Amino acid sequence: ALPICFVDEADAAEVLRYSAKLSDLSDAQKAIGDVNGDGTLDEVDAGQILRYAAKLIDQFEQGKENN
Repeated sequence: ALPICFVDEADAAEVLRYSAKLSDLSDAQKAIGDVNGDGTLDEVDAGQILRYAAKLIDQFEQGKENN
C-alpha cells in the first residue's frame, strides 16, 4: 500500500521550480508530480495540483492539459 500523502500549494510550487530549472527532483518525485500523465513535469501539472489543493477538483485527470 502507498503511504497516505497530502497535496498542497507547496507541491505545486516545487513543480514550478523544477520546470524553471531552479531545483531538481528524483525520478520518483517527477513521476508522482506528472499528474496529467503526459511525461513532462510542467506548469500544467502545477495548475492541476493547485486546483486539487483548493478542492476545485477531486482527482487528477490524466491526458488533460486543462481542467
